[in-house]
Amino acid sequence: MIPVRCSLVCWLLLLTIPVVGRGQPPPYKPAANAAEAIKRIEEIGGSVRKAALEGDALEVDLRSTAATDEHLQYLLALKNVAVVRLRECRIGDAGLVHLGKIAVLKKLHLEKTQITDAGLKHLASLKELEVLNLFGCGIGDAGLNSLQPLPKLKSLFVTETKVTEAGITALRKTKPNLVVVPDRALEREQAEAAWETAKKALAEMDVRFQVAKKDAENLPPRVAELKKKMDEAAKKLNETKSKGGDVSGAQAALKAAQQQHSQAANAAKNFEIAQKHLAAYRQLEADTRSRVEALRTK
Repeated sequence: MIPVRCSLVCWLLLLTIPVVGRGQPPPYKPAANAAEAIKRIEEIGGSVRKAALEGDALEVDLRSTAATDEHLQYLLALKNVAVVRLRECRIGDAGLVHLGKIAVLKKLHLEKTQITDAGLKHLASLKELEVLNLFGCGIGDAGLNSLQPLPKLKSLFVTETKVTEAGITALRKTKPNLVVVPDRALEREQAEAAWETAKKALAEMDVRFQVAKKDAENLPPRVAELKKKMDEAAKKLNETKSKGGDVSGAQAALKAAQQQHSQAANAAKNFEIAQKHLAAYRQLEADTRSRVEALRTK
């Protein structure tokens, strides 16, 4: 029974140990310097590391920790914070006030946080921001208007938000090079362009298929005839050479005869290849058409 009692005691002790990211986080305490700020960040389950092999840019990772809006003040004690990851943190609009003060910030991940449209206006000062991930946040078209002042924004993720196609279209008018995920209007435009290309390619392949089919029906019986014609052209070329005459005409005749003979000899094989290509192009057209239809219903 002693081992059992020890086991129960051990479990009771484990239950009394605070778990990072669960329950109440350590309260915010001002950090006197960068080293102290890093220590405080680590106490709430986060980490600070170099953002790249070269340079002194930093990445602060607080994903799925107990970090709150107040804790984000620790980042202001650090120099050159280029990347901040806050997925599934208790961060709201008040936290964006602190983030808006990190002038060199380039990538900001706010997936599934509690921010709203009102809070995004605090990010307007991030002139170096290139990537913003708002996946699963309660933001809509009004919030996108606050992103227009960001001159270097290249990638924006708004999956599972209230953002509409109209909002994305309005934002992209001011930022034509911005990549938005998802961008239904752009996806439909690209899908329809791909469908048009596939339809044109299918039509061209169908023409080549019909030619190959006709050749397969008519040319094989003429293989012997065309072989004889080719041999006669070769003989004439040799005779012209031996007499020192102009061989250009004889050479052209031989080349044409060789092509006709080769075409007749390979007609069946060429038809089989054309059939496979036609089937592939039909499948491509069907796939691109299905993609367009699916996007039109969304």
